Amino acid sequence: MKKWWGLLGIVGMVFLLTRCCGSGVSEDQMKVDLQAFGGETIVSVACGSNRDSYDLEVSELTVQERERDGNRMTVYCAVTMENEAYRYTADETLHYTYAKGTGWGLEACEAKNDTLIPRTGVTKEIADKEMSRYSFDTCERIGCRFDEEYCETQWIYHVSDRDDGYEGNVELEYFWYSEGKYGYWIPELVYDRE
Repeated sequence: MKKWWGLLGIVGMVFLLTRCCGSGVSEDQMKVDLQAFGGETIVSVACGSNRDSYDLEVSELTVQERERDGNRMTVYCAVTMENEAYRYTADETLHYTYAKGTGWGLEACEAKNDTLIPRTGVTKEIADKEMSRYSFDTCERIGCRFDEEYCETQWIYHVSDRDDGYEGNVELEYFWYSEGKYGYWIPELVYDRE
């Protein structure tokens, strides 16, 4: 009989511990937490001399491992965040703490192996602004190409410059350079000289 009371006591303690700290954080809650936390963590994109930040939505989250120590939990997961212009992937480590009354709260997150990739090229507004820095007599945008594989955008302009004696096409080429969650479009002006 003592064995049964002892076993019942252990089961009761386990029940109380799981009720007090819950069973853990759901993937849906992790997405919400990352979205809220990610406003600061997300993406900074530089284009020429312009720098902008873009909000990204969590589109995928795959939990790889959970470690729990009392009222603390560490979650290792793969995350994809994106919007219409950029896609960001990372291996995230999420650090949670449990508090009575409020439940699990995200305290910190760390990103490793993060990559930012553009889904579209540089907009015509940005390219036109870059071209306005040059002093051509005439400048007319005539086309655009975006290479998804190499993340390269080429805007083609027909220009004339009396001082230089040049009339013809120039390409404003933007090359993508990424440092994890920070990305840079690097512009380069190429004359089509014959």
